Formats: sequence, structure tokens, C-alpha cells
Amino acid sequence: MNEAHRIGFVIERALGHITHAENLRHWVDREAGVDPHWMMVPHQAQDTWDKLPGMPFSVRLSLRARDVIRQRLLEQELDCLYLHTQNLSLFSLGLMRRIPTVISLDATPRDFTRMAQAYGSNASTGFVDQLKSAWYRRAFAGAAGLVGMSNWVKDSLVRDYGVPAGKVKVFPFGVDVRRWQPVPRPRVPGRRLRLLFVGGDFKRKGGHEVLEAFQMGLSGSCELDIATSEPAISPGSSVRVHSGLAPNSAPLRKLYAEADLFLLPSRGDATPIAILEAMASGLPVITTGVGAIPEMVEDGVTGYLVPPSRPQAIVDAVTYLEGHREALSRMGQAARATVEEKFDAQTICKHLLAFLAEVSEHRRDGSGHR
Repeated sequence: MNEAHRIGFVIERALGHITHAENLRHWVDREAGVDPHWMMVPHQAQDTWDKLPGMPFSVRLSLRARDVIRQRLLEQELDCLYLHTQNLSLFSLGLMRRIPTVISLDATPRDFTRMAQAYGSNASTGFVDQLKSAWYRRAFAGAAGLVGMSNWVKDSLVRDYGVPAGKVKVFPFGVDVRRWQPVPRPRVPGRRLRLLFVGGDFKRKGGHEVLEAFQMGLSGSCELDIATSEPAISPGSSVRVHSGLAPNSAPLRKLYAEADLFLLPSRGDATPIAILEAMASGLPVITTGVGAIPEMVEDGVTGYLVPPSRPQAIVDAVTYLEGHREALSRMGQAARATVEEKFDAQTICKHLLAFLAEVSEHRRDGSGHR
């Protein structure tokens, strides 16, 4: 009998990556052919790397990931490493030569550079940018395979880093369509439309635009729920603020179930899982066309793509759907069907595990045998 593949899942413990890890673990731990080893790497740990001044975030994170992997290897040899994201790979090139490694990413460093302003950071230029690009090229070249969360990512890997297209698999973020489901609600004439915004990074995700749009022309006919970690946001008339909601938790799912329409007018983003959660819950989505979002939301079919930083565009889209409830219902049904077809976490996980098992067969000794 073949032994289970010993796979190390090394994942950033921050933002949507935490939800990605939880969704993966939900399905991976049920697979008989996999012996998973989970290693979550925090952005801050009060360790040696946090105490060194002036060290770039990605460097600290990669050094921390290397330490975590080395410690695990003292306890158990692994057949394959899955690193999510590329920030974990920079100081693991030696380990990657020893253990077949797959690097997973929802945006390339070049993608982030293009969106640096939205993320509140300064894009590297000149020699620093060239050095950074060369370093990532080495990491991508040394990986046994790459997983992009979208075709947007794959295009950048090929165009900006010279990665052969055949080396990149596209496995998007997924959502558990059994746990996230629409909840039928009775149609009550004159009922106010319930809007929902979910975003930890309130400014970047377009939270201020949502509030401005609500105050400009939506407060008379709508209610607004905001789930965020931003401490400065206060509830107001017809505005409810929720904090501390864990990924996939019952209170979070309840918010989606009670909503009619999801708003995420992000200024900069890659593949926000909150959009998939909304679509799985049968909600049309009003969002922007940044990053890979157009691969998730089809304009006019499952929602509307509006320009970033344009509250009036949000008002116009919501007002139309508020007055055309049949279109609202039709878009919600299309959103749910899209998630079932393209973003079912269980199906995506099976494809990913099949790829990792294939990579695992190329053992560090090159024989393909245990």
C-alpha cells in the first residue's frame, strides 16, 4: 500500500489567507492519501526578525517561514511543500532544492507594485526594484510548480517573470458551498434593502466610499451592515457595525444571509474571498474591476463593476436594483450558480491535492520512489 503524501502547508497568517487556510484544512484533513503538516506564519511574532530595524516585511516573513519549516523537518521529513504566498519563499531556496515546492499566490510582486498606492505603500524603483524582481525570478524558477489564484496572476508570472505558462496551474480561492448557502426570505412590499460591506482593511476595500454613497442617497431606502476591524467606524442611523467576526463563523454567515446586496468597491485587490462568500449566499455584488475581480463578478450578470472611488456609481447601481427587485433576484441566482460551477472549495481542493501529489512523486532523490 502506498504511503500518504507528507505535504507541508506553509501559509501566511493574515487577512484572507487565514480563511484560505481554514477552507483548505477543512477538506485536506479529510483526504486519506494526504498526511498534512500545517504551518501558519504570522506577520508579527516578537521574534528575532521583528526586532531587527529597517528589515522589509517580505524579508522578515520569509526568514520566519524558513525557521518554521526547518523546525518541522527536525520532527518529520516531507515529500512536498506548499508555500502561500510568495513572500514565504525568498529564504527557502535551499529547502526548495531539497523538497519539491509549490508556490501559491493571489498576486505577484509586480501586481502589488502596480497597486502600491491603494495598499498605502511606496513602490520600489531602480536598483531595489531590479534586485527584488531578480530574487523572485529565482524563487519562481526554483519551484517545482506554481499555483495562481487567477488568470490575472498567471499572466503576470509569464509576462513579468518569464515563467513558462505550462508551469502555472490556476486554482482559484474557493468557498464551501454547503456551508455558505442562500436563505430564502419572504418578499415584503416596501421593505428596505439591506446592504452589506465586509472588509478588514476598511479604506483599501472601499469602506469610505460605501459610507459616502449611503449618506448621499441610499439611507432613505436602505439599511447598511459593516463588518470590519477598523476601530474608528461608528454606527449611525440605519448603519450597524460588526467587529470580531471569525472567518466562516455563524454570525458572519448570518450577516450574509440577511443581506440583499453586497458592496465591495475596492481601490486595490486581488481575489477577495468575501465576494465569493457573498455570491455563494445568493447576493449580487457591486464591486470594482481591480485585480482579478472581473474573473469573479460578471458585470451585468452577477453584479456590477463600478469605477474605484466613485460613490455616485454605487448609488446609481443600488438605486437601480432597489427599484428592480426581479433583476436583484436574477443576479443573486446567477451569482450562486457561478460559485457552484467555478469556486466550489471541495472541487478546487481535490484538483490542488492531485497536483501536489504529482509534485510529491518527484522525490528529493529524483527517483520518484519512497
